[in-house]
Amino acid sequence: MLTGISITGDTRVVQPGWSVGRPLAEPRSYAQGVLLVTGEVLIVGGMGREDGIVMRRHAELFDPLAGATTVLPDNRVGRMWHTTTALRDDRVLIAGGVERVGDGFGTLGLVDIFDPHTRSWRSAAQLRQPRSDHAATLLRDGRVLVAGGHAGAQPLSSVEIYDPVRDAWDRVAPLPKTRWSFSMTTLRDGRVLVAGGFVEPGLQSDTSLYYDPGADRWSEGPHLLAERANHTTLVLRDGTLLLIGGQRAGASSAERYDPVLGLFVSAGTLVQPRMFAQAAERSDGSVILVGGILRPESGEGFVPNPLAELWDRATNKWSAVAAAPTARAAGAAVAIGQAICIFGGSAKDDVPVSAVECFR
Repeated sequence: MLTGISITGDTRVVQPGWSVGRPLAEPRSYAQGVLLVTGEVLIVGGMGREDGIVMRRHAELFDPLAGATTVLPDNRVGRMWHTTTALRDDRVLIAGGVERVGDGFGTLGLVDIFDPHTRSWRSAAQLRQPRSDHAATLLRDGRVLVAGGHAGAQPLSSVEIYDPVRDAWDRVAPLPKTRWSFSMTTLRDGRVLVAGGFVEPGLQSDTSLYYDPGADRWSEGPHLLAERANHTTLVLRDGTLLLIGGQRAGASSAERYDPVLGLFVSAGTLVQPRMFAQAAERSDGSVILVGGILRPESGEGFVPNPLAELWDRATNKWSAVAAAPTARAAGAAVAIGQAICIFGGSAKDDVPVSAVECFR
């Protein structure tokens, strides 16, 4: 278990606040992680570069007790820019993304389901529209809403819902405009909130939308405090949505959707601006933000930021904490109790890493 600042098993304490677990079996960036009902973490997808650009076909399970991962033997289609959604029956739905095709990428309609109790995969009904860079959220009735994204270079406005009982996708009302790299979460009242992202190439948005699943209707939501894309999105345990950093105007700030007011409110100023960072909520309600890169217009290229920051909800302020041993962006971040663990990601020049580190 995670005790103090260490993970039990073959680990070493690097500096106050951080512990290091055994590395992933394969370096991978742009992977995704999800905490399972078993207490393990599923790390799925991502990209490696040892023989050119390759996609990771094998998923890994991280055991917090051992501080190490196990490679799952059943390989799937390697992918990135997919979505992972935990279903009500403990299974995990993996939808869409891109696979490597020759010297380019092909958009996927493939859907896989992982059962943590049997550690097995099965193929599910394919998306009606292959997509990547999309968003997904679990509705209150147990279905999964998937919206927007890309099909190749074509932005999408289409929306569909997966019914796990029928193993079927149904087309529903499309977004009013194409949108990708946005936030989407299910609110306590059952509506879905979409926020930020790109609505046209190079055009970040400060708009939000509500979706009513019962009426199958989209409506305008409140404006964000800043235009955001490539920001970090975190659904807090109270059902609110925290948006952190991003490109250009939103890089240095954070904001939170207040469901009582129906508005976005300030969540403070970051110690350092960043995009493609990782964040997780700790059990005390604070939020740890790790990694990311500076705004691309800084001219420094892909240089990850090792600084970690802590958001105190009571004061609404960010403060610097111990820097991570590995500077990275686009890792998979998962909260485990009071700790946040980061799996893989991209180091300098967007090179995939296998490092596993936890901050407590």
